[in-house]
Amino acid sequence: MVADEARKRGGELVLALLRSGVLRDKGVAFYAGLAAMIGEMDPAQTEPERGWFRSQIGYESKWWDD
Repeated sequence: MVADEARKRGGELVLALLRSGVLRDKGVAFYAGLAAMIGEMDPAQTEPERGWFRSQIGYESKWWDD
């Protein structure tokens, strides 16, 4: 599955394991520091209670539950 995703994206795939419980407290500030690369947070599409961060330019990150 990971190999298939990497192949579809020409080898560009970042895989990290992040816990959804800290997305609201730590993750939003973390992504603010990356805004030049991933875009500003889209508050209408970001769902911290479900572990989803989404930016205004289409970057998505899913933070997982234990």
